[in-house]
Amino acid sequence: TTWMMRNAANDPFPQDMYAEINVESAGNGGNGTGGTDLARFVSDVTIEDGTLIQPGARFTKTWRIRNGGTSTWTTQYTLKFTADKRMSGPDAVPLTKTVRPGEVVEISVDLTAPTTPGRHVSTWKLHNAQGKAFDYHLYAEIQVPEAILPSQTRSEMRYLADVTIPDGQLMQPGEKFVKTWKVRNTGESTWGAGYVLAFFGDKQMGAPDAVQLPPAAPGDEVTISVALTAPTEAGVHKSSWKARDPQGKFFEFDLFALIEVEDVEQPTQLVDEIMYVADVTIPDGKVMQPGQRFIKTWRVQNSGTTTWTTGYALVHAADDKMKGPDSVQLPPAKPGEAVDVSVSLTAPAANGLHRSTWKARNPQGKAFNYHLFALVDVVDPNGKYDMLDYLKGDGRMYDLHFDWHGGGSQRVQTQDDGKYFYHVKWQEWEEFFYDENFIYRGTDTSPGNNEVYTLYENGQYGSPWVARYMSIGVPFKRSPLVVFRNKNNGSEIAGKKGTHVTWIKLEAVHSSFTFSTGFKLNNVAVLAWVPDIGGKAGTEVLERYYYAKNYGLVAWEGELGKSTINNSFAPGELPNLTRETLSWFNHT
Repeated sequence: TTWMMRNAANDPFPQDMYAEINVESAGNGGNGTGGTDLARFVSDVTIEDGTLIQPGARFTKTWRIRNGGTSTWTTQYTLKFTADKRMSGPDAVPLTKTVRPGEVVEISVDLTAPTTPGRHVSTWKLHNAQGKAFDYHLYAEIQVPEAILPSQTRSEMRYLADVTIPDGQLMQPGEKFVKTWKVRNTGESTWGAGYVLAFFGDKQMGAPDAVQLPPAAPGDEVTISVALTAPTEAGVHKSSWKARDPQGKFFEFDLFALIEVEDVEQPTQLVDEIMYVADVTIPDGKVMQPGQRFIKTWRVQNSGTTTWTTGYALVHAADDKMKGPDSVQLPPAKPGEAVDVSVSLTAPAANGLHRSTWKARNPQGKAFNYHLFALVDVVDPNGKYDMLDYLKGDGRMYDLHFDWHGGGSQRVQTQDDGKYFYHVKWQEWEEFFYDENFIYRGTDTSPGNNEVYTLYENGQYGSPWVARYMSIGVPFKRSPLVVFRNKNNGSEIAGKKGTHVTWIKLEAVHSSFTFSTGFKLNNVAVLAWVPDIGGKAGTEVLERYYYAKNYGLVAWEGELGKSTINNSFAPGELPNLTRETLSWFNHT
């Protein structure tokens, strides 16, 4: 579905926008085993759409896809050519490993670019073990240029950014301006004498026919400027330009200046308005101590048509006043001018997120439409946090994406079993239990190699892993005896037993936290595992753990890599995970 912006005169903007989705048939994709076959494209690992490939060149296209269904893909699943151009590829390539629901896999095909210049597409589909095709397709899309003779080199330029005059800049009729673009030499030729940026189309706006390109070797980034004059008629105007080599051949891509000329004949309506530009100090969510004083400074733009003078003020409008004044004077500013405005505030005493909302007001007492706000996260460094609230989830399921061994995902759930609770990852689990002073770890079935390990301390089963109540920055010493056992029969493994002294500390507690996957959670505690250095806590962080209320462990960072939450389900939305059983296990 494609959409286009239009101005008040119903004139279309030059660029459109679109949303593209894939609608599945109900029940589609069955594999004959009761599961559902569904693939989700994640990213192009190699050869992004539109990549320039020379005629006849060999290349490998690799896609990263996720098993979005309920069936497990085996090595009998294949990726088959289905449409468009085969590009000398095979009929099919098999999966190289088993892929469980939710996991991510990479799959590749070796192809050869056609010799005909232009756009070429090769379309492929996954097929299950019964030979039934998935609904979703993958494709390799390349652009083949005209063959370059040995005596020729390719000249090309790519737009990077507008240095001056962004698209849609408002101009007065006849106003002179300089348009500057930042570009990269993406070709094979070095720009020198005879390389120019030439007027190519639309309105020349009083500019010369061409300007010299700055000297640039392949890969260099430079700026190019053209002096222009805005037309006298009101409306949107465009001036298009293309680079050209000394032989008169234009480069493929163009640059343009796009401006809007004001209708000066129309009387200007007096409008008071303010637009937020940036936080100069105290970004949203800044951690503060209770009662901490701070200066909140916003950079704002006078987006109205009046000039701010005496009597224009910023006033407290809503939420927590944070001991700020009733109002502060707005700095003088003409329409379009950006200024900084500051308010002296004090963080509230209570922990949590607090907001203070402010509005601009004109001398007649009328408030502007838009508001500004300060948002701080108050954390008492001397306060104590019950870590059980963070470590013990409520039974909901969620997925952690990990980036080691080629990447993949784990489905995780906290399961409560009376005195004990378990962090379950698919079938493997970590055992916890607690009292008023400590949260203990007992047995962990996830180290791999058909092994488990159990923690002991002072001759008792289980070792305090964290204090039940912790303050930020105060380390907790741990001295567990770690015993590795055979998963099948519980027998100790020779040479894999010893006491490991480390420390763990509460680094931070966030009222709201956004992870690298874009997933946002409330009430997140961050724990750091540090080494023991001469009986004291070291400064190097060996591993870092993120726990969220109602979830449990939602992210982990260490030498191996990191895992991060990227999906969540409501409690009871999915059947519980099944913990693997150990016939010899009895909490002793």
